[in-house]
Amino acid sequence: MLLKNLFLLLFIGCCLVSVSSAGSATPITNPVWITQPGTYELQNDLTDIGTTAIEVRCSDVILDGRGFTITGDEFAQGNVAGIRVRSTTGGKLNNITVKNCQVSKYLDGILFENVDNSEIHNNVVINNGKISPEITSRNGGTGISINLSDNNNIFNNHITGVRGVGPNIGVYIFGVQNRINENTLDVQEDGGYSVYGLGGIFTSIDLTDFDTYPTYPNTIINNTLTGYTNGICIYGSGSIVKNNTLKDNRGYYGTSETFYDGCAIYSQFSNQIIGNIILNGPVKGIQFINSDYRMEIRDNTISGTSGSSAISFPVGVGNIENNSILNNKGIGIKVGEPYIIQPQNNVNIINNRIENNSGGGINIEEVYVTAVRNRIINNGAYGICFKNSNGNKIYNNIFGNQNNVKFQGDFIGNTWNVAKTAGPNILGGGFIGGNYWASPSGNGWSETHLDSDGDGICDQPYAVYLGDIDQLPLAKATQVPEVVLVPGGSGVPGDLNGDGRYNDVNGNGQLDFADVVLYFNQMDWIADNEPVASFDFNGNSQIDFADIVTLFNTL
Repeated sequence: MLLKNLFLLLFIGCCLVSVSSAGSATPITNPVWITQPGTYELQNDLTDIGTTAIEVRCSDVILDGRGFTITGDEFAQGNVAGIRVRSTTGGKLNNITVKNCQVSKYLDGILFENVDNSEIHNNVVINNGKISPEITSRNGGTGISINLSDNNNIFNNHITGVRGVGPNIGVYIFGVQNRINENTLDVQEDGGYSVYGLGGIFTSIDLTDFDTYPTYPNTIINNTLTGYTNGICIYGSGSIVKNNTLKDNRGYYGTSETFYDGCAIYSQFSNQIIGNIILNGPVKGIQFINSDYRMEIRDNTISGTSGSSAISFPVGVGNIENNSILNNKGIGIKVGEPYIIQPQNNVNIINNRIENNSGGGINIEEVYVTAVRNRIINNGAYGICFKNSNGNKIYNNIFGNQNNVKFQGDFIGNTWNVAKTAGPNILGGGFIGGNYWASPSGNGWSETHLDSDGDGICDQPYAVYLGDIDQLPLAKATQVPEVVLVPGGSGVPGDLNGDGRYNDVNGNGQLDFADVVLYFNQMDWIADNEPVASFDFNGNSQIDFADIVTLFNTL
């Protein structure tokens, strides 16, 4: 009997524990202010709410919408949010999670004010924004807004249909070290409301303390944005915008579809724009303003835009590298602005594909540029254009446009080649010098002029314009012979230090005196049968005794 009673007590205890665990979350069935830490779960839809539906006023809260909807009265007066998190006693709130909610028809869908170290994830935020100027004097609404808040995670949310009058924004961030990752944002003009100045993701910082912020960036990574006038806008410095997809961006506002230059990614000061894909729409691709600090634009693809330029920034120091800029109606890359000549500004344009852009390839205006290893092909107005810009260094590029170079204003004094240097060059040839000059019709300088010694450099210099001369224009590519076994060696020669010169002459896997001896004995054979650039150790474009001395000195 005792054993039976003990078993019954254990069974009841387990049931109590189970009920206690299941009931640990506080249910929400009506609009509420949350003033105590804990977990709260929505039990039903909340509809036609004329005020903020759920307001969190303390730290350490988990709000789980469990997929239920929170729908507001879109004509309610004032600054109304579906879910609002804020401190009413001063200071900041921490450790808040808002998840699995569906919020629609509010000025702001989800609003955090003075909230740090928190999360907003797996929410659906639909048709929020300011739809009438009579509702509030505030200029526009948002899907998700993070104001005066730092170190928050906003991820896996779907923000759609942010609409109305004023510049409505999908995700608004004012703070630092916030992470906006893997969200989906798209615009739907539901109910005929106008679209004015729409922004997908907008971040800003307190510029009064600007110098500290590059250390504490916001990150915007792996998001998908469709249909915005301005896709991602960054006011401030130090942010990272990486691996986002922006497509079908708009370039108009209002119901009349009046076009203006919107922008897929808009950046102020120094930020990193890396690995993004920008497709289609009457907008600019990437635009920097006030870029007096170092910036970086690399590994992006921009195609099908019809704004004035695919990449644009006025002044600054930085790199535009490894981008594919294809089939745009404007200019591929626009660097500089009128009347802003600053010698400290130097932009490196390196290893980009700039092809089939109707407005032109590269436009340089009153700024200094180094352009290397770019493919500038089949662009409409020109390959590269200089407007009152000189002192630029342009070498080891492929030009293949109907009009490769255009000059306006003061431009004499650009450099079009470097000293002949062991390669490979952009064509795969043995030496780097100037540029490859081609044309769509096949009669470019490099295509029609001899390279009698086979070094990959044309025998004659190319006069680009007046005093601007490419002294070492690249020649049409020829097949470079492979390195083969040198008679007396034990294997195919090897390049032991990766500099393009095969210092392991006898192929035994190491650099030793036997390599010098074999080179001396077979110098004539090497000159006749091996690629010269691979065994020209002193860089004078020939095989001679000086190469033996140079090889010996490396032992």
